[in-house]
Amino acid sequence: MPKSKTLRCQDCDRPIVNRLIDNCLYCGEILTIELTFNDEQKDRLRKKEMRELEASRKARLEREDAQANTLVSGGTVDNWGLFFPDGI
Repeated sequence: MPKSKTLRCQDCDRPIVNRLIDNCLYCGEILTIELTFNDEQKDRLRKKEMRELEASRKARLEREDAQANTLVSGGTVDNWGLFFPDGI
């Protein structure tokens, strides 16, 4: 299987680190259109990243809620997450 060709800056010949950025991160040269993602590709990748971040955040909040529910007994938790034992 042939090794994939690394995309390189047309000015300094260093590898392209991030195709979402229009400039070379080493020399600052504006990259040609062939070396970067187009606006549609950038938008699609950013939306995918936002969906993944939101799913990760939701899962983390659900885990935290589950942990809080198992730790809290004999009292109540207010809207700020403060625990008040029964009898206070």
